[in-house]
Amino acid sequence: AQSNAIERYLADKLNLNGKNDLEKAKIDMCCEHILDLRTFLSEILRKADCDEKRKELDRALTITIPHGFKMIEKLLESNIRENPNTYFIVGNEASRADLKLIALYDWLRDRRDEVLAHTPLLIVHYEKIRNLPKLKEYLDKTKNERINLFIN
Repeated sequence: AQSNAIERYLADKLNLNGKNDLEKAKIDMCCEHILDLRTFLSEILRKADCDEKRKELDRALTITIPHGFKMIEKLLESNIRENPNTYFIVGNEASRADLKLIALYDWLRDRRDEVLAHTPLLIVHYEKIRNLPKLKEYLDKTKNERINLFIN
């Protein structure tokens, strides 16, 4: 709960939380959905039985998470209709929803392409957001500091 409060506080300070109440609500909705997906995966990764963990992880990464991503893709698609030539989840500039989604994409590591295979707009979203100059610089600088969570 504290990390989400801090995230919202910083997003407000850094203008990453939408320009109006509707954008803020959409960003919150998307961020909560992303948190649900990550929590679901975290629960699987905590399992002690490696065989059970592999089976559940495979099922999650082929069914549950792609389904969750399709819901986010619908939000992105709706935003693109409202704001042509943008690939942000909400509005016409990057928000904490975009950044939180990039973090989830990167958390998936070597399974990311497989999970995103049926959501072409999210593939483009990943590339566009990942390559925002300041974010790209930070991610490139810290890429060796992040770990692969799917190692047994």
